[in-house]
Amino acid sequence: LAQMRMFMLRRGLEFYSEQDSFGKRREFIKGVCEHNMLDMKLDSIVDYFLCDGQGLFYFRPTGDNYQLLFFPKDSYRAYRDQNNELESIVLVYSFAVKQPNTLDAYANTTSRGGKKKYIRLKVFKDRIEQTISDEKIEFEDEGNGMPTNTTGGAREELINTLGFIPAVEIFNYVDCTGEA
Repeated sequence: LAQMRMFMLRRGLEFYSEQDSFGKRREFIKGVCEHNMLDMKLDSIVDYFLCDGQGLFYFRPTGDNYQLLFFPKDSYRAYRDQNNELESIVLVYSFAVKQPNTLDAYANTTSRGGKKKYIRLKVFKDRIEQTISDEKIEFEDEGNGMPTNTTGGAREELINTLGFIPAVEIFNYVDCTGEA
């Protein structure tokens, strides 16, 4: 595993488009990787990939660019149809809000002083269901459709204007020989 890790880190990670006649897609993808400082995150991505055997890249549209997020296998669920195509994904992660709520004596703060919030994204080809909560969201909470927090959670449904799920699930099958 150590040799695989070293090889992957030295060779890097490359996203490419199967069709790119004029090289514009390659330029765009390179710009997204640079914008997200993927080189700095590559160590942890490779560690998750080698240890867990799978992971998911999610491309979240932000203006004219994309925020590139990587999720280890315990932080996402991928649901597929009969043709093994992604039907939907569910992502659960936390983020910090810059201004902590000074009135909240029990605020869940991060080491940088911001207030920690949790988000669950359910991404479909036509819509995105987003739930933001002050308390930790678990995948097991998904069955009842409501976050299990008492402080309130904001649920919002957005239109997925892309028409597809902007995610790529990757696998590391250690028993495969590289053959299809």
